[in-house]
Amino acid sequence: MGGHGHEFLPKQPWSPSGGWWYTPKNANTNLLYISLGMTLVSIAAWKFGERITVQSSHEVDDDTITRWNNAAKKSRESAAIAKVSGEQ
Repeated sequence: MGGHGHEFLPKQPWSPSGGWWYTPKNANTNLLYISLGMTLVSIAAWKFGERITVQSSHEVDDDTITRWNNAAKKSRESAAIAKVSGEQ
């Protein structure tokens, strides 16, 4: 339940990242830079995605939509039947 110290580990470890449970002096600044960078990349990706979005230039007639809906209904029914028969 917490409340205890870290496990026993060597007192003088060496690693490129700083050793056991290392927190650099500028950890908060590093977090700020990483957060800012991720935000800027996310905004750039969102704007790029919005810019290249293509709207359909033609409408789909009602007969085609009805055919698609009937096919989806048939698929859902066959999946439900397969699920029920698989459980027995």
